[in-house]
Amino acid sequence: MAEQAEDSAVQVVPYDRGWPNQFLVEAADLHRELGDLVAGLEHIGSTAVPGLWAKPIIDIMLGTHSPNPPSQRLIDDLHALGYRYQGEDGRRPGRFIFHKRQGGWCNLSLVPIGSHLWDDNLNVRDYLAAHPEVATTYSAVKRRVAALNTGSPQGYQDGKRAFVDGLRRTARDWATNTRWGPRPTH
Repeated sequence: MAEQAEDSAVQVVPYDRGWPNQFLVEAADLHRELGDLVAGLEHIGSTAVPGLWAKPIIDIMLGTHSPNPPSQRLIDDLHALGYRYQGEDGRRPGRFIFHKRQGGWCNLSLVPIGSHLWDDNLNVRDYLAAHPEVATTYSAVKRRVAALNTGSPQGYQDGKRAFVDGLRRTARDWATNTRWGPRPTH
């Protein structure tokens, strides 16, 4: 996996068929270390969608049965796997973030299983997989925004926000209209 500094320009690369396997290796480590603390574990984000350009960072969603911040035990167990607690996402309350930047780059989101945060991530992932033309459009948006926001990870996020917000609404409607149900990856 390509290594990049945390504060460097955003790197968006073509889909890598190795990303699902990287998730599976990480998922096995998480299951082994966390045991019964894992209520659900999903590969989400752009690296989970075949053909979609992405930052070379595996996004993982860890489901819990509680909307509360992570326990010290969970923080410590994740720390043992190389994850560093970043706190609650200021834009999406109820989502708690961990980053791993050695031995494979990963972002882990801790969210209540079955919450709108949980469902939205699965809806978007599966909608994009089912609609490759939308994934192609999203890839172009990501490449354009990354080129315009060199050196600014926050600028990259802000630059694609309108597209992602619309995508989230479309995926939610699609899931409702098709009676789609979350399809777990692990």
